[in-house]
Amino acid sequence: MLREIGVKPMSYSAQEASVLLQAERFNIPGRLERLPMTGYQKRLFAIVATAWLADQVDVALLVFLIGDLKNYFQLTPVQVGYLASMTFLGQLVGNILIGSMSDLFGRRIAFQSTMVIWGVASFLAAGAWDVVSLMVFRFLIGVGVGGEAPVAQAVLSEIIPASARAKYIAFMEGFWAVGFIISGTISYLVLPMAGWRWVFVVVGLLSAVVFWVRRSLLESPRWLADHGRLEEADAVMSKMEAGVSAASGRPLPQPSRSSRRRRSKPAIQWLCCSRASTYGPTSWRSPCGSSRCSAFTA
Repeated sequence: MLREIGVKPMSYSAQEASVLLQAERFNIPGRLERLPMTGYQKRLFAIVATAWLADQVDVALLVFLIGDLKNYFQLTPVQVGYLASMTFLGQLVGNILIGSMSDLFGRRIAFQSTMVIWGVASFLAAGAWDVVSLMVFRFLIGVGVGGEAPVAQAVLSEIIPASARAKYIAFMEGFWAVGFIISGTISYLVLPMAGWRWVFVVVGLLSAVVFWVRRSLLESPRWLADHGRLEEADAVMSKMEAGVSAASGRPLPQPSRSSRRRRSKPAIQWLCCSRASTYGPTSWRSPCGSSRCSAFTA
């Protein structure tokens, strides 16, 4: 049996060989890959993508608030640049720390923690008393947002079949533009009437809504299986299979034999470069281009 799945028996202890045989019996990867795309997986995708969208709302927020913040705190152009950079520094830290946390403690707990971090930090930013405190809170927002990126991509990669995975990850990447529009709309409606502090409050409330929406997200069965929690992985997998079967209205195909080949992890360099190229020019455009940065109140 071990030779059939590409494992050399002599290189593993008896305990390790037993674990491998048990993993082969549950066959979590094969059972996941045989699932057809249905409304069940699309609902899971919507939960993940909604959180991704909300993150982009918070990241883009500073573009629309920078003029008011500059006037309120009497910032120099250099201070404005530093303030704009703090979110991206936080994203770098969040990519590394929370991405690693998701590998150690699970996708679900890491995914939910990112929402708590940037949601609480948004409320704290609303009460910022000087530019230094605002920089600290924007850094924390960046940690939450940055931690979301590798975890969200890992979750989708582990619940969406390979045949549709690339398409849905590309769809999720497109949500950043929608988040940018929503961020501008919130600023347009709230900023003239209530000021920049209440814009942060509204975004913080948005995080609470998204946290509630994705409370039903299951732990990744692949992660559970990879960490030897096979009984839990089987229970989660059975729930997914029941949901897909009910949504498709027909029996599921037979699973293929699982593979023990390692899956490559998302590259941190790609994440850093993509975020810098996406958000960097828009965040620096206002402080570098004009003294009247606000889109709505200048």
